Amino acid sequence: MTSPIDMFCDIESASAETVALITSIEDRADLCLQHFALRTVPRDKATWTILSSVIHQLEETYARSGPDSAAFRAAMVNLARHALMLIRWLGDDAPTAGADPFVPRWDSLIGGRAFRDLRIVANYDAFLSSYPMWHRNRLGAILLSDNVVRFQTPLTAAIAK
Repeated sequence: MTSPIDMFCDIESASAETVALITSIEDRADLCLQHFALRTVPRDKATWTILSSVIHQLEETYARSGPDSAAFRAAMVNLARHALMLIRWLGDDAPTAGADPFVPRWDSLIGGRAFRDLRIVANYDAFLSSYPMWHRNRLGAILLSDNVVRFQTPLTAAIAK
């Protein structure tokens, strides 16, 4: 019997074992949304810090790549999306403001949490299209190990052979 590892398959032709392994990877990826470091930060401070972190990253990309570069345009689009996704996912779970009114001021500890959470969102963002496309039989999958799956279009897989 052939191992499900390192075989290109779409969901319709995949064995039950392969579907179970890919579903297990998908379920573990979904758990990352429960572990945002900003979950304990009051919502207004978390939102301000996320937006400030995005501005910092955009300024770095601007300085490195220039205003007319594809890298800067991509950073603007992707970071805007990721910031909104993170703010939405933190949503009502974030604590409300404390007794003292929020004063916008950079806090490097909370800023580090925002950068970390934005990286999680950026990595998770790929799953938001890849897994649904596999479930709809639009992408094939290659299991590289029990913990790693690569999604490809059927044409890309045929060329790679």
